[in-house]
Amino acid sequence: AVDDNSLSSIITTNKKHAVLVPPCITSTSDALPLRKSTAWIERQMMFLKMYQTHLWGLAMPVIFSILFIQFWLPIALVISSISSRSFFELGGAAPLVFTGLDLLATPTYLLMGRIDNFARFFFQQPLLRFMHLYALARTFFTNTITWSGVQYRLQVLSGKVIAVKRPNE
Repeated sequence: AVDDNSLSSIITTNKKHAVLVPPCITSTSDALPLRKSTAWIERQMMFLKMYQTHLWGLAMPVIFSILFIQFWLPIALVISSISSRSFFELGGAAPLVFTGLDLLATPTYLLMGRIDNFARFFFQQPLLRFMHLYALARTFFTNTITWSGVQYRLQVLSGKVIAVKRPNE
């Protein structure tokens, strides 16, 4: 179902090496609508589930941890403003540092190319973690990858395609 994974397996099995060929890279817009972005992330998570199951299994606790940290920032701010406990006593420093570093790292995306609406992209970064969790959660309930309207039903763990359904069928 995924040429990258199939080719990677062939290259590794035959003890060969892949090289990056810059002229073969095509640019794409980062300004995808939310539905298309979520579908893309879900597809990437399904690739992990089928071909690198151990990484897929690690993704859920990592994303939950990140979301907990991000949720705790406003909670600590609110509680500290209505109680005698300080923001730092409530553990507000960790999510503040994490979110700050996440935002500081965001400009590195510009090294890969121009981003049309960078201000929007920048402020949406912390919110994208919710989309990651949603897309990952959806992969628990399916073994199907939809790519360009074609549905590929895969065998768990091996990632072999066991059925293909095209839009006109």
